[in-house]
Amino acid sequence: KPDYAEAYNNRGNAKKGLVQYEKAINDYNEAIILKPDFALAYLNRGLTYLEINQAQEARRDLETARDLAQQAGKDIIAAAADLELRNLV
Repeated sequence: KPDYAEAYNNRGNAKKGLVQYEKAINDYNEAIILKPDFALAYLNRGLTYLEINQAQEARRDLETARDLAQQAGKDIIAAAADLELRNLV
């Protein structure tokens, strides 16, 4: 299903696990395009940016993930994003 955001997110996770960070980011981008309020995709993209030392991009995504997750009542995602943000300081 080319319009299934969760599949892009999952494929991004697989590529991140294979240390294919740019390809993972591309998949997270697709997930976010399809589902702009997809907090988990923002979180995963932010974590991937951390892996490649792009702190500014990581911060932006982690803040977005936290805010979207809080709005949606997804406390675990919000807490994970918040923890990573505190580690960036």
